[in-house]
Amino acid sequence: MKTSGTIGFFLMVLCSGCFLGGGASTSGDTLNLGDSGNLARLDWGWIPSGEPVVCPGETVPGTGGLQYPFTGVVSGEVGFSCTRCPTGKNELQGTWVFFNERPSNTISKEVIRFDGNTYVETISAVDSVLSPNEEMTAVLKGYYFCPMDSEMPPMLDHTQTVFVITSVEPIDGAFGNHVGDVYGCYTWFSADGNTGNMLLWCDFEWTGNPAPQDQRTYCRVGTTIEGEECVLP
Repeated sequence: MKTSGTIGFFLMVLCSGCFLGGGASTSGDTLNLGDSGNLARLDWGWIPSGEPVVCPGETVPGTGGLQYPFTGVVSGEVGFSCTRCPTGKNELQGTWVFFNERPSNTISKEVIRFDGNTYVETISAVDSVLSPNEEMTAVLKGYYFCPMDSEMPPMLDHTQTVFVITSVEPIDGAFGNHVGDVYGCYTWFSADGNTGNMLLWCDFEWTGNPAPQDQRTYCRVGTTIEGEECVLP
């Protein structure tokens, strides 16, 4: 979820070979997930086969979306053994656009499409390292999982989610994102129950105390925030 050549946008994967490994093609399938779900599904291509390692106890309700099987993740000294949301989170499904205070105020063009526990993210902006003089567009693909509290403690009323990057195109490292990146984020929705407005606060360095400047806000396409409709840039 990094958006510049030095700070980045979304996530870390353990095995670069798992992304295009043996699995079933999803391009022929569509679910009633709206425009965002179908587009994310068509963009994915192949997803590894296999059963996810699910945490004991209660798991979140299924989404009916794409499922990238979680089989364990280790990133440096941080490790995760299971997921509590094997098919993703319902509140994340759909298309989200980055904004600053109001939907019409966007610093860069960032769109994330969630389908099940997978995502496709498109970033269009100036990369200070790779394209300092012109705008470039990068497409990230990955998946996310929900760790146990013992492996990533919750923070206030923010729920914890760990993202993994499996593909960065057209070049690895675009906007600071690399295949193999793994990082934990905390998600929060409006206290008034409006799930069209999301705060994503990521701990890119696994400090346990994410920096305030790493908070990012997104609106769900089709909803209204501060009297403005959230639309694709």
